[in-house]
Amino acid sequence: MGGNIFKGRTAGIPKEYIEPTLEKYYEELINLFPKKRGVIQKFEPVGSVGKKAVSGDIDIAIDAKEFFTNGEVTPEELSAWNVDPVQWEKTYLLLKKRARTSTDYMIRWKAFLKEIASYINEKSDLIGVAEKKTTTGNIFTIIEQHNEESEEQGIGVQIDWMVGSIDWLRFSYYSDPPVENVKGLHRTQLILSMFSVKGYTFSHIHGVKNKETKETVARTSEDAIKLLGKLYGEAVSNQELQNYITLHNYLKRSSNPEEYSEVLDTYLRILDYTKADIPWDMQDYWVQNKDRLNLTGRHLPDDSKLKQYI
Repeated sequence: MGGNIFKGRTAGIPKEYIEPTLEKYYEELINLFPKKRGVIQKFEPVGSVGKKAVSGDIDIAIDAKEFFTNGEVTPEELSAWNVDPVQWEKTYLLLKKRARTSTDYMIRWKAFLKEIASYINEKSDLIGVAEKKTTTGNIFTIIEQHNEESEEQGIGVQIDWMVGSIDWLRFSYYSDPPVENVKGLHRTQLILSMFSVKGYTFSHIHGVKNKETKETVARTSEDAIKLLGKLYGEAVSNQELQNYITLHNYLKRSSNPEEYSEVLDTYLRILDYTKADIPWDMQDYWVQNKDRLNLTGRHLPDDSKLKQYI
């Protein structure tokens, strides 16, 4: 979900290399943070990892409450993560001075994750971290791919940390196996678009927020599902939200023509910006509206009929 942070140093990882690579990755983290072995053993791959022949990267969900009591960063618990409380305080105050919209909770987490990123880069010869890309809930890392015999393959794979509520992370990063040119991100970006046109932002890490009041209105999958049903006037099930096709069918069924077009316009702009494939069942709409929406078609399937319109 973090995009290709380590350009030129990573490649898609074959399904059979995922487990041995993660074993080496977790082993190194346990060496770096021996007091947190139990936490590291609870790291959980999410998204499309292992559901297709080759994965672009590996997303790992980690419950914030596993890191700290009640999920709140406290100076007293930092030493177990080999983080100097004094240095963390300096980082925290610096980030707080620059912050505009982040809550104190988010700033404290970002300061902690920045210190973790710095420690890994300083101490590890196996794992690298893009320190400057660290956010309030993400660390972006790289490690060599390993085959079933634990042999290095001469190319890395990006492994991204997603820190938050495990229930929400499982929901927001969920991915069914790909169908034709549609994968998990198409489902999630459609959910994002459906919330956006109704005045809400969808965060993979923090939940759903009201754009006007800035209030977080859904922190769990159950709350998000209920809110979406309320916004579109028809209940939606978790099963319908699990993939793009069933979600798109729900949208067509529950929205009026104006709402439907507004969601699709928002959706196609997002896909265009992120250079994602245009789902096969939206390609006619793309053709009809690309000029109006200023779509570039920067990333279309090689066999797409849309190629002629670029």
